[in-house]
Amino acid sequence: MLAKDGRVVWVHSKATLVPGETGRPRFWQGVALDVTAQKLAEESTRAVEPRFAAMAGGPLEEARAPRSHD
Repeated sequence: MLAKDGRVVWVHSKATLVPGETGRPRFWQGVALDVTAQKLAEESTRAVEPRFAAMAGGPLEEARAPRSHD
């Protein structure tokens, strides 16, 4: 979605069709949530993962501390 100032805004939307008394569709009711900050954080994480993996000497899965099986 584009904001008036030209920024890209990511939204999560959910809607439902509200029926009238006869059961025929009357109108849509819904909500749109701005998830731009979350999307930007996810993109930043993906961008730095290869650097962390390189510092750890392998994929991030291998860099995690082993779990105790006690």
